[in-house]
Amino acid sequence: TDSPVEAPGPTPTHAPTVPDIATYSCPNVGETNILPIASSTSSSTTVRLVYDSNAADDQLCILFRRSSIDGTQRAHVVRSYAGREWEQSAGTFASTDSGVVVECTSGTYCDVTLPPLPVDYEYAMEQYEHTVNDAEEASRFLEQATFGPTLDDINLLSGTGNDFSSWVYDQMYQKPPSTLRQFYRQNTNPKFEFPYNTGAVSSKPCELHSRWRTYAITSRDCLQERKTGLQKHLELKTVSGVSGYVWYVDGQVRTVTTGSRPTFGWGNTLQIKLNYRYRIGSTNGANWRADCVGCGVPLFDYDDNKVYYLNNPPIFIPDDIPSSVLPWNKVPLPSLNSESFPSIDNGEEWPVFSTWFHPNENGLLNTTLDSGLCDGFPSFYIPLPYAETGSPSGAFPSVFGRTPEGTDFVFDPHLALKANTVEDPLEDGGGQLVIDTEGLLNKQGKQVMCQNVKRDSWNEDGCRLSYHTSTCAPDEWPDTVIELSQSNIEGIQTLTGNDVYVTVDWDTSEWVLDASTGYDAPCGANTQHSRWKMVPNDAVCANTAGLDAETLHLFRSLIDARHAESNTKNSVDIINVAKMPHGMQCAVADQTKVLMGNVAASDGTCWSHVYKEEGDVVNFSETTFQLEPVGDATLYEAEDVTLGGGTDVGSSNVGFTGTGYADMSGGGSFIEWTNVDGGAESGPCFLSFRYAQASTSSRACSVTVNGVVVGELSFSETATWTDYQDDVITTTCAAGMNTIRLTSISFGPNVDSLTYQAGEISGGNIADYVTPGSIYVTIPSNWTGLATIGTLGDFVNVGSGSTPPAPLNDAAVQESFKTTIYNPLGSPVLICGSLDEVASDPFNGDQGFDIVIPEIEGYREKSIWELSAQRHTTWTHVALHAPDALRQRVAWSLSQIVAVGLPGSGMVFFEPTEQYTSFYDIFIRNAFGNYRDVMKEFSFNKIMADWLSFRGNKSLQYNIDNGNFQYPDENFAREIMQLFSIGLYQLNSDGTRILSEETGYAQETYTIDDIVSYARAWTGFNSRSKRGGTSTSGRQSTQGDSLDPMYFKGEQRDIFPKTNLEGGYIGDQFVPLCADLPEKHFVRKGAVYRLLGSSPRPELMDDYDDWGPETRRLELDPSSPLFVKLCGATTGGACTFPSKVTLDANLFYDGQTSHSEMNVDTIRTVALKSGLTHPIYYEYVRQPCVEHSFYPNSVKLMKGQIFSDNVLLYGSLCADPRLPVATPMCCPNTNWATSPNWGYIFCNYQGERTTYAGAQALCAANGMVACQPGLMKEHVGGDCALGSRDRVFRSWAAVGCELKVKIEVESGNIAIVHNPALDLGGQNIVEPMVDIDTLNYFKGVWGESGHPSTVSECLSIPSCVAHSDGFSCICDADSPTDVTVFGSVNEIATTEDIMAALPTGAVDPATFDAGTYTSLGDCGITGAMIYSKNGGDCSTFDADTIFSVEYKSKQCFLKNTKSTVSITGSGFSFRNPVQFNSLADPEVRDMLHETDAVIDSLFYYPSHPPFLANLMIQRLGVSNPTPAFVERVAHAYSTGSYNGNIGSGQYGDLGAMTAAILLDSDSRSTVLDADQTHGQVREPLVKVLSFFRSMGIAFKSPLRIPTLLDLEGHIGQGSFESPSVFSFFLPEFTPSNRAVQSAGLVAPETMVLQGDNILALLDSMYNTVKFGVTDTGLCRNHYPNFEGWRSGVGDFGFQLQLPLGDNCADQEGDTSLTPAAISYQPSSTATVDDVLNELSILLTAGRLSDNNRSIIRAAMNDYFATDIGKATRIAQQLLLSTPEFHATGLPRKQSQLREIGGYASAPTESYKALVVFVMNGGCDSFNLLVPLGQCASGNQYE
Repeated sequence: TDSPVEAPGPTPTHAPTVPDIATYSCPNVGETNILPIASSTSSSTTVRLVYDSNAADDQLCILFRRSSIDGTQRAHVVRSYAGREWEQSAGTFASTDSGVVVECTSGTYCDVTLPPLPVDYEYAMEQYEHTVNDAEEASRFLEQATFGPTLDDINLLSGTGNDFSSWVYDQMYQKPPSTLRQFYRQNTNPKFEFPYNTGAVSSKPCELHSRWRTYAITSRDCLQERKTGLQKHLELKTVSGVSGYVWYVDGQVRTVTTGSRPTFGWGNTLQIKLNYRYRIGSTNGANWRADCVGCGVPLFDYDDNKVYYLNNPPIFIPDDIPSSVLPWNKVPLPSLNSESFPSIDNGEEWPVFSTWFHPNENGLLNTTLDSGLCDGFPSFYIPLPYAETGSPSGAFPSVFGRTPEGTDFVFDPHLALKANTVEDPLEDGGGQLVIDTEGLLNKQGKQVMCQNVKRDSWNEDGCRLSYHTSTCAPDEWPDTVIELSQSNIEGIQTLTGNDVYVTVDWDTSEWVLDASTGYDAPCGANTQHSRWKMVPNDAVCANTAGLDAETLHLFRSLIDARHAESNTKNSVDIINVAKMPHGMQCAVADQTKVLMGNVAASDGTCWSHVYKEEGDVVNFSETTFQLEPVGDATLYEAEDVTLGGGTDVGSSNVGFTGTGYADMSGGGSFIEWTNVDGGAESGPCFLSFRYAQASTSSRACSVTVNGVVVGELSFSETATWTDYQDDVITTTCAAGMNTIRLTSISFGPNVDSLTYQAGEISGGNIADYVTPGSIYVTIPSNWTGLATIGTLGDFVNVGSGSTPPAPLNDAAVQESFKTTIYNPLGSPVLICGSLDEVASDPFNGDQGFDIVIPEIEGYREKSIWELSAQRHTTWTHVALHAPDALRQRVAWSLSQIVAVGLPGSGMVFFEPTEQYTSFYDIFIRNAFGNYRDVMKEFSFNKIMADWLSFRGNKSLQYNIDNGNFQYPDENFAREIMQLFSIGLYQLNSDGTRILSEETGYAQETYTIDDIVSYARAWTGFNSRSKRGGTSTSGRQSTQGDSLDPMYFKGEQRDIFPKTNLEGGYIGDQFVPLCADLPEKHFVRKGAVYRLLGSSPRPELMDDYDDWGPETRRLELDPSSPLFVKLCGATTGGACTFPSKVTLDANLFYDGQTSHSEMNVDTIRTVALKSGLTHPIYYEYVRQPCVEHSFYPNSVKLMKGQIFSDNVLLYGSLCADPRLPVATPMCCPNTNWATSPNWGYIFCNYQGERTTYAGAQALCAANGMVACQPGLMKEHVGGDCALGSRDRVFRSWAAVGCELKVKIEVESGNIAIVHNPALDLGGQNIVEPMVDIDTLNYFKGVWGESGHPSTVSECLSIPSCVAHSDGFSCICDADSPTDVTVFGSVNEIATTEDIMAALPTGAVDPATFDAGTYTSLGDCGITGAMIYSKNGGDCSTFDADTIFSVEYKSKQCFLKNTKSTVSITGSGFSFRNPVQFNSLADPEVRDMLHETDAVIDSLFYYPSHPPFLANLMIQRLGVSNPTPAFVERVAHAYSTGSYNGNIGSGQYGDLGAMTAAILLDSDSRSTVLDADQTHGQVREPLVKVLSFFRSMGIAFKSPLRIPTLLDLEGHIGQGSFESPSVFSFFLPEFTPSNRAVQSAGLVAPETMVLQGDNILALLDSMYNTVKFGVTDTGLCRNHYPNFEGWRSGVGDFGFQLQLPLGDNCADQEGDTSLTPAAISYQPSSTATVDDVLNELSILLTAGRLSDNNRSIIRAAMNDYFATDIGKATRIAQQLLLSTPEFHATGLPRKQSQLREIGGYASAPTESYKALVVFVMNGGCDSFNLLVPLGQCASGNQYE
């Protein structure tokens, strides 16, 4: 540098002189002013620095500190530029404790306090100037805002006068997002055959967008099946009737050739053998190119074990080809290259491809042909069977077509990805495609899967109802069925000759109850179903059976549900009502009735209970008729006949007939009747023995008839010796008298009598009973043993795994009548889409992307390597070409902050593309949205969950319950804080660190305890199973998860309180207490309802799997305001059923209590039925709220499971009686505590939860009292679920429950302990999660006295006891104390006071009834609104006062209380914790709410805005932003607005942040390029893309050529290749460079600037300039350009046509053989400077120094006159090597030469040396244009 000026310059100041403050102004450019400030260790100095507000924009003044000895170790202190006030510079003096203070008050100067000056240091000032022209300024902006400037963009911007603000606005709001997933799916059109989970072939031959080709064999024919390794085979045959040779591929005709027998090509004249099966493809199944006429097809000859190459023949099918060869017609196609049939895939510009792509050989049908032209074609979803050895098990048919010009084509199946977007879900969820592909290779699950998406937070607004019969629900498979319709039954009769009829009009007059089992009683638990038939209802549907009103209501509900879902489609309208659902019972008087008479359904139809077999479809040809009793029965007493073997006559056990009974004894005792009259003819008979035996086991006897043993009877035990029953045997009796002997085997029963009755085989001639001309038959009621195959209208499953009855098992019947169906009744099914799930674009051709196919039968066209490359190719093409260039650059920036890589970090070969593109799209979609949305999306994304190991993360309690003591994984909990949201240290609004007043050190944002707490919040997350329509599978099954957002497994979730980072709990302030929600909150403002469709099961609450439509739900009356709201009727009155309904105001019921919803404490699901064809269900989603962990008047809950009349108790716990969390438990007697009662359950709907008061009221309404029962049983008078048989439930037990606290004495952590009152049996089984051994600790927020810190201190408290673990104690807790915080407005100054003092949220006052709360206005507190419940004014506040404050764009309602819990008998107290999840009734709904609150606790953390601002500024061009810059950007982010026109106005707006970064003066002032602390070293990948964009990279190859794969190991950075969660480089990284370190600066990007990476990057760019993008490693033994291109030549088989060397250009400038090359041509070639100036604008944005410009100009002059192209390439190469290209600041050439150092002498002591060889060379990463000079060892390269 020039010699410094020793004293302040003579420039006069513009400010008056102030005593004791020295005033300085900037020196002239090129001068240095040294401030005369003495060195000091303690004294700071204040100076007055002048600035000129009218100064030119190109002026910059810097005050810095440096070594006074040699001028090194320079550190900037403050700066002023472009007439702006002085401000702190970035670096050492930007920190909080730097001692620098800047105060600007006058408008002309600032007073700057400088820290003490160390010895040998000095303060100095310098001024700089830097100007650029409009084009350079535009390029500079585009370099920062995009992946690189282009000439067009520069001209466009400079033409507007560089209106950067308008450009930003246009990019943000006028350019829709170009997502990676869209691009990938639109370009996924591979040739395809076998359907897979993802999808199936595109249009069928006659349909729009079907594909056709003119060559016989395709590249897909050359492939192996993935699992079996089998390959296709080619066979040539001569066929009678065909002139020439017929070519077959696996039995299917491909073409016909005429003339001589074909020979192999490619230099081989050997003739192809006839009738010989050649394997298509090489020995290893490599992907050879074959997709053109004449292309080489490899054929493997098994005889000589050689591969030969065949010229791919064209398609030709003679008109006279026999039907035995081709059984279907050719399709008449339009003329090729017409609008209806355009030619596609005609070959690319790359000459190499002309060998494999020929024009006019591929056509796309752009119209729809007459479907009749394709009649008779086989399915293109199901392969035709083919069983030849060594071939796949099926082959697809060949369908041919011909154009009017006579060119033959063959249908060429391609994959079609279906559109299923959030805005427009696939109409039937993809169900029809699943049906069409059902049964593929006879293996269910290998066909396409349902594409319908589970509803989530991102798609729910677009969900809607679908009524198609093919509509599938998520995770559902269709049924292959035969419908028992009238027409099908008639057809089955004709086809099989079987007597198949429908039985009707059964006689029910003798239908009686089976008293022993209860079977046939519709109300009985053992009755499987009751059957009902619709009957005319001319007047009143009379209650002919006299049913109780409650029974009528029950059956009306059951009939309504079943009728709506009935599959009957015939004139006989018959339905089956299922057995009583769990917990549902009739009135007592009706429980044993067999005939229920008539019941009127809600829709006015009348239903009559009919015989249980009415409407059955019976195959009488298969019926084996059973023995039926006939005639009179004859009774023979036992005491009057022959008795022997110890049998005596007895009479002591009453109940016998006659004079007594025969008392049999031990084995061999017998009774013999010798006069049993068998009538005139022998025949079947019934022998019934009446007996009693009350022993503990059966007493079997043998039965002998006329000396022959005919069987045994068990004689099971009876209840008592006076309880007589019958045991019957059927046999054959002789005519006349018969001798019957009964002989005991061990012990015999008491036998009272024998009854004889003759029998006959039921049945007769079925024709005698058939209604003529119909399928109906009325048969005698005694006919039994019928071969029933279903009920009229049933769909009988005949699919895989089923065993259908005859004749439905007949192959011919199935072929004729089977159908595959999802939704036979057309019920409303909810369908939802997925973000950016667009359709493939058929016009993009088949040279794009492929899908990953898992390890099943089938093919994939691409190698694992190529499939892995697809995500990189997608990213590169979108980054380079998408019109939303700013969005793409911001997304890349976000992706480096929220970084994920591949499994195993650095593993390149990981095939799934769509999962990774979907993850990256989070950043593209939300680039200008809200960062809160980014946080939530990546938190629910499987990629992130796998990357940071919280998928499947489980709570400690879950692990303990399952025998695995393991705490939740902490990985994600740590990284989401450290890297994604708040960083390690608390920050001021300008990004400087907050220092501790006690220690002076930076205060950390979180501790290890916080990590543990947050880790518990990331439990329960699990990925969805894979579904159709998405290419998400990998080779292994573990790679087959869905890309859809994860969901909660509730049982794995930690449900205990979790602390936040600000001394409170998750759930503080932003949500109210659940106990404060107003009564009937579900019909008030803010209530949310989600559409369920025809499924009544809630999604966010837990119901039992078998609770179907017949389960009692809360049904809304059509006049109900809630019904009206959910219906969402149009002006015409039709319901629209919105996907989501949020009440914007309280619903008005005007005191009506008749509506069902007004008689419950809470709602789960509601049913809308009246007037609707199908019932519609909605789920109520209670607003987010929290519970206090400790609460007054705790009541015991019992958890158990009922088996018959016994109960198994699982435990008990406490619950807040104010909350609806359990079912009632009722006893008939008030003295239940002393005289144990049965417990009964009552409810208004199944699954109902009530408050304790609600439980008491429900019991009282049924004449009972709430109780703790001795035993529990099902309710005898209603249909309730919780508490029913075989169900786990919790019920209010009507006794008290103590709440205790467990204290971990060392840490002060606490756990909740429950101590319920004893059971009536004296037991106290507490649920493990809250018993005394619980380990569910969380941080306690203790009062001023702290906490007991030792067990001894605990024991000094009377209410505490020590736990056996030795480090905790258990103490009684007093009832919580709620203290009023503010008594009046005089105690509050600002809203910050309110937020700091009130931890608990309150309910929005507008939710309460009108008049409940009164607004007091703001009471003089700006930004606040106060509400009073009890009137009054601002002078008096109470516990009911609610404060409303807007906090960071979020409205907060705050409760004017603080709840504390005291340890009984001590001075210790802690804040009452809050928790989202109820311990008594945890629901997924609240887990979602809690997760939102966890994210909010980080998103709203004070340090978040400056933390994210600093990172985004770094990624968008400035590695060392000044504190003022950070603060301005953070402010825009926090307010959601920049300059009033960009941003949503909401906190967290990334658009406002981006605009603030790009449009701020710190970015746009070009003079700052002269500030050495400004700008950045450019990222390697950004340099590559910028080079590509600026030089106009032109892709001549299709997308199948991988692009920029595996660059991380090549240049240090690559898409989808983050080496760790810390991304490629750390934001705080400082290189080992003395100048950077001494300045306190960071240079993150230099972390990857290793010598080999730099040389690889430069060599690649150089060779791209000279030869285009190709693998120079294969061509010239140099570094490859950009890995991924090299396969474009080597691995795709291009060497088959061209020798490898021929794929490499020999002459510089020859790019004809490369997949891509730069297309740049100078706009003007008049002079060298014209070319150089334009190139410098594009590549260095005007930063090119005069010195470097002269070097490059001189090099260009050597060729410019003779070879402008070469001169241009030289300029490009040299520019790429300049520091101006690699960094965005201005380089400074030092005036002195670099010193050559070395060691003066050898070391005097022994030493150990490590010698490192860098074989790839080394370089100066800051300036590759080094001056000539000596190179010697030493430290000159530091």
